[in-house]
This record gives sequence, structure tokens and C-alpha cells, in this order.
Amino acid sequence: MPALRRDWELTCNPRSLDSIIRAARSLASRYIPTAKAIRSWDIMKKKDIEILDMDENVICIIDSLCNLDLLYYAAEHSESDRSLAKIATIHAKTLLSTHLRPEEPVLLSNTTYTGKWYSTHHVAILDPKTGTIKRQMTSQGYADHSTWARGQAWGIMGYAQCYMATKDEAFLHAACGLAEYFLYKLDTAPDCVEIVIQDPNVDEVHQSTKGRYVPLYDFDAPVDNIEEPIRDTSAGVIAANGMLILSQALAGRQQDVLASRFREAAIRIVQDTLDFAFAPDSAQLVRNEEGELALADPSPGQSFEAILKYGTANNNANARKRYANHGLVYGDYYLVEFGNRLINMGLL
Repeated sequence: MPALRRDWELTCNPRSLDSIIRAARSLASRYIPTAKAIRSWDIMKKKDIEILDMDENVICIIDSLCNLDLLYYAAEHSESDRSLAKIATIHAKTLLSTHLRPEEPVLLSNTTYTGKWYSTHHVAILDPKTGTIKRQMTSQGYADHSTWARGQAWGIMGYAQCYMATKDEAFLHAACGLAEYFLYKLDTAPDCVEIVIQDPNVDEVHQSTKGRYVPLYDFDAPVDNIEEPIRDTSAGVIAANGMLILSQALAGRQQDVLASRFREAAIRIVQDTLDFAFAPDSAQLVRNEEGELALADPSPGQSFEAILKYGTANNNANARKRYANHGLVYGDYYLVEFGNRLINMGLL
């Protein structure tokens, strides 16, 4: 939706708005009224489990919260599709109980959010007839009981967006509690996440570090290699986008201290991510045989085909395809989107 939304808002291209509305209707067609949820996946296949019967299971993932902005936007721009917003809100409220786990707050400073904190389940399997939770589990994180970092980030951003669309305080409190837990897990991650920045002009005691705010792929996974712990840069930049939205929401309520906390945390996460994981890739302009300017790679075979390194799509031990420490489109997209948000907020 983001590209088509911008095209519609900048050029009033009716085809872009039509595509948005059709996509929203398609998503809403997966809504199961009796479960009060939108089906995320039809089936789920892992080495240790297969869920194949759609008549008996509704698979919902925490990632789905970030799809709801599509429904709210389409409902706002199509009088005949106002029900899409209702579906989005019902789904978001369902996930408050199916995917959020209460956590004990740890007040590390006087600016810390003092409401309820939450970690997240990645996947919930619901009974399609009643909406009853049949199982809560992970697909891409470490374990069913752990907190997959990107899932936590999807929750922050998704509920921040839902609050902006509805002004329902339940969504605001959820986003705050998810964000605070995310920050707590960054602050209390093992010391091995921090890398000393070698500077011959600075003594050992005063050396700077990087990596503290680049999240591990799962906040509860054991670190098997302290030299290269498995991270997920996409989780950090997604969470940072959510915290920027959250800071706007809080500022609109004159909660300036908390707004500043999440805004500053978002910027700190992205700055540390760039310091730690930015993939510098050189290029040069040359003239081809026709005399036209063309882009050339001065170091063939040495380029990294992403903006950010250290993305982790799926490191679950029972995944059919397990891969970590690579470029990931989520990370690159939300890094650029973060910059756009800063510009729109007048911070750049």
C-alpha cells in the first residue's frame, strides 16, 4: 500500500486508490466472524508440526497487525467499505488477548512507561467456530515461550497504527507496553552484543561501543556464539518506526515526557543500527560503448545486496528453511521509511 497511497495522495491517480481498496477487500475476505480474527496463513508446516485443516484452525500471526492500516485507509476513502475499519478493530482487539503476554514492569528510570508491559507470541491457533485459543507458538523465533524480536516490533508498530486510526486507548497502552519491554530487552541483553569501536586516539577506558541497540533475533534465545550473536536488524528498525508513531500519538495527548522517551529511543536504535550494520557499497558512473552514462561496480563480487546486514528471516530450529545474518527487505524498507517519518515530523 505505501507506494500506491503516495501515488494517490500526490497525483490523485484513481487506479492507485482502486488497487488499495481491492487489496483491502481481499484481506477482509479472510475475516472469520466467529473467531473475530483475520486468517493470516492457510496452513503451517514445520519439521515438528503441520497444521493443514482450515476448517478446524485459524492461524493468526502477530505480523498481521501491520496489515490493518490498509483496512483503515480503504475504509476512510470508500463510503461503501466502512465495514473494513470495524473488521480491523475487531481483529486488533482479538490479538490483545491471543498474542500479548503480561510482563512485570521494571522501572529503570523516571521516564519509563508505568503501565502494563507485554511480550508476544508469534502465532496463535484459534478455533474457527468459537475463537478459543487452541495453541500459542512460534514459527520463526527460538521457542513457543520466547519473544521473537521482529514479532515484538510488529506489535509495537501495529498497535501504534491502530491507535492513530481509532483513538482506542487499549491500543495505545498495548503499544506502550510492547515498546517498553522491547527497550528493556535491549538494555539487558548480554554484554556480547556490544562491540568496541577501536580508536587509537582514545584510551581503553573511554572507547565507544556499538551494537547494544541492534536486537538479537529472539530476546530469549541462548547465544551460541558470543563473537557473532545472531541478530535481526529488521526488528530494530521496525520497532523504531512504531516508536516514532507512538511518540506522535503521545505528543498529541500532551504526554510529552513519554513521547520524547520513545522518539529518542527510536533514533538511538536506528543510529546504532547504521553504525553497526550499514553495508557500505561503492559504485561509480562510467560511459558505456555508446557514450552513455551507466552505473558500474568497482569491486565485482564484493557487494552486499542490501542496505543493512544482519537480518534474520527465520532461525527456528524446526523451520523447513533456516537462515540468518543476511540482507532482509523488511530492514531496508523500514530504514528508508524511518527517514521519511523523520522528515515528515520536521526532525530532519
